[in-house]
Amino acid sequence: NAARNLARDASQLVAGSAKQYKYLLGQQLLKSATDVCKGVILAYKEAQFSQKKLDLLDSVPDALYDFSINLRMMKDNAAVSYNLYKMCILQYKSIQKQLANWRKYVVKNMDNLNSIESANS
Repeated sequence: NAARNLARDASQLVAGSAKQYKYLLGQQLLKSATDVCKGVILAYKEAQFSQKKLDLLDSVPDALYDFSINLRMMKDNAAVSYNLYKMCILQYKSIQKQLANWRKYVVKNMDNLNSIESANS
């Protein structure tokens, strides 16, 4: 949900930005927001405790970092309103925390499954 909100807020931010920033920085911001959203959705759909889910969770912070750089460049160029910038930063921090906790949960449960499988062997 936070990832979809980030993508929504980013599209609002780009729509309201000056024309000179909309097509280069704006498109880069939208792409990184879409990559974050895509990574979270794919990880969510993946099997509960799998290596592929862990790999997907590990790829999202890179897209999130790209998003933060593009957002900061737009802010520094005064291409965005402070309120939209603030909303995007709050979404960014929320996703960052959720990803960290989600990753810990997956790793912990993968370790538990591996230890149960080893005990049964």
